[in-house]
Amino acid sequence: MRRWAALGAAAVVAAAVAAAGASAHANLLLSRPAAGAALAGAPAVVRLEFNDTVRPAGGIAVVRNGGGSVLAGVPRIAGGRRLVLPLREGLPDGDYTVRWRVISDDGHPIAGVFAFAVGSGRPPPTPTLAAGGGPPARDVLRRWVFFSGALLAAGLLGVRRLISGTARGSSEASVQWRPALAAETALVSTLVAASLLAVTLACAHGGGIGATRFDRVNTLAAVTAGLGAVAAATALAYPPLLVVAEGAALVVLVVPALRGHALDPGHSRVLALGADLAHLAAAAAWLGGLLYLAVVVPAAGQQLEPSLRHTLQLGRARRISGVAVLAVLVLAASGLLRALGELSAVTQLWTTGYGRALLVKSGLLGALVAIGWQNRRSLRGHLVFGPLRRRAAAELLLFAGVIVAVAVLTDLRPGRQSASARASAAVAETAPLTLPASAAHTVVVAREVGPLAVALAARPSPGGVSLTATVLGPNGLGVNGLRVAFDVHGAVRARAVATPCGGGCYHAVGDHVGRPRLVVISLAGAGVSGRLASFVLPRRWPAPPAAGLVRKAEGAYRRVRTLVLHEQLASGPGTRNRISTLFEYVAPDRMRYRIAGGGPQGIVIGKLRWDRVSPGGRWQVSAEEPLAVPRPFWLSASHASLLASTVVRGRPVYVVSFLDRRIPAWFTAWIDRRTYRTLELRMTAAAHFMHHVYGPFDAPLTIRPPLIR
Repeated sequence: MRRWAALGAAAVVAAAVAAAGASAHANLLLSRPAAGAALAGAPAVVRLEFNDTVRPAGGIAVVRNGGGSVLAGVPRIAGGRRLVLPLREGLPDGDYTVRWRVISDDGHPIAGVFAFAVGSGRPPPTPTLAAGGGPPARDVLRRWVFFSGALLAAGLLGVRRLISGTARGSSEASVQWRPALAAETALVSTLVAASLLAVTLACAHGGGIGATRFDRVNTLAAVTAGLGAVAAATALAYPPLLVVAEGAALVVLVVPALRGHALDPGHSRVLALGADLAHLAAAAAWLGGLLYLAVVVPAAGQQLEPSLRHTLQLGRARRISGVAVLAVLVLAASGLLRALGELSAVTQLWTTGYGRALLVKSGLLGALVAIGWQNRRSLRGHLVFGPLRRRAAAELLLFAGVIVAVAVLTDLRPGRQSASARASAAVAETAPLTLPASAAHTVVVAREVGPLAVALAARPSPGGVSLTATVLGPNGLGVNGLRVAFDVHGAVRARAVATPCGGGCYHAVGDHVGRPRLVVISLAGAGVSGRLASFVLPRRWPAPPAAGLVRKAEGAYRRVRTLVLHEQLASGPGTRNRISTLFEYVAPDRMRYRIAGGGPQGIVIGKLRWDRVSPGGRWQVSAEEPLAVPRPFWLSASHASLLASTVVRGRPVYVVSFLDRRIPAWFTAWIDRRTYRTLELRMTAAAHFMHHVYGPFDAPLTIRPPLIR
């Protein structure tokens, strides 16, 4: 038993090591070109940035709307989190659709589509491709084989230990039982070897080598299962080696928990992981017991005379029945605990794919319990093993269906995530964005409000203030159908209800408020009810124009020879969607970056680029378009206004806000009053909320190619 406990401890340690980098589905942070963008010139590549490690999946496409593919090569991953799609040279003016598909770090597929246009002044394009949905049949089959093999191997070996001693009595009896016990051990070894071999094959064809956490765990499982299969096969000649197979089976059994939803953010990972491990152990014990009753016990009993065979069957059946009762209780409790963690509403049981698959799984388990209860009742009287064996075989068939449901479940988004996705989808029922019209003395400011970018354009109006709210969704389009109101705080407080003025555009006038100091925008509607966005307006009203300050900041930016930049980038609310990156630039074409927390790193020098997934990983070299650095992060500036003067890190600065219509994005810059260098910068755009801190400037800095051994 000590040896069994030691093997269990080893499996837990392996789980802890593998789970260190666990995360949920990757999220798309931004794309270049941006969704809905109209470009003056044709891009050479499409780049998609994710907030976690990904690898390309099948079905990626870039097409000209109404035409064929414009891909010029194989999609590749740079830096672990960037999907690069090479395009043909000299794309003509027109609309283009991108369909991207990747496998995230936890092994789940994610996909999306967007469109961009080539040609100045073109209207926002509409995608002509669909992202597609549902897990591919081959993935479901591969997961079914994996789960079946892992549960059978661990279940058979676990049940074998739990029921050992059933057929042992006196020393004389032990001699009589020896052929049956030897046959039992041989058959278990054979079944375990086949099960672990199936796990090895399923993992070997389940993804890349080390590209994502899922792939690394898969590789560990494939190697461990392969070694266990060899040990189990060798145990036919040398039974003590079966303990090695036991250790391998335990390690493989924890793999589904590491690859599943238990390690997603938003709930207690310790509790969820514990529930998953208990669920897997109980399922393995139940399945192993069924296989014992249907296959192992009948085969082993053939070595005995009828009376001893009946004793063997009765003893095994009673012990396995006790194991099954405990397994059912643990399975029900852990399943309920995980369902409560993955569903945020009862209605998600029938309104989401995850909930419906969970209902199918629960129904099959209910049928299994009913048959198992009938088996347990049959043990109260005189045992007739034939019917019990047939019912166990029927349970095995039902269990195969349960595992199919599990294979589908692991590829579906949990109900609580689906609810969030539907809220975002409601927000995504949008129209091409309408930006505020150019007008003198207009102040533009913006901020992140949940997954939305909300901007305010305010300017003096006869008797009050003219107010325009712009609500930008994560898909780069304006959010329509909202109820928007402005609370204006000035000499008096006034409330103005807005009316729609275009895609994501809402307008109102605050009358008789005097000089406005604060504007609070309230948003109500599908997915965004109760959202508030507060904006402090400049003390000087109307705000002084600042176009000249922005031009001087652009010039100062381009005159810098070396620059260090600290970036915080988010795609939405919560720390899960935020990454921190250190950038270093050396003019005219050298850049180095590293993502905090042991994330990807990269170096660009001229036309070459080197990327690696982690600080200790191997560098991968690729071609790159030459950079022109340092340079401003905005492309154009309109509505530039001076908001205030303050001090940043002991240096007097101007605080300036402006709108870049070409991205589109709203910026606030803290500009050094003496050197006109930008010391800080905030950008608000579609699913792109960025904060930069700049410095030092022109410090000694060298960027060289990495040493590649």
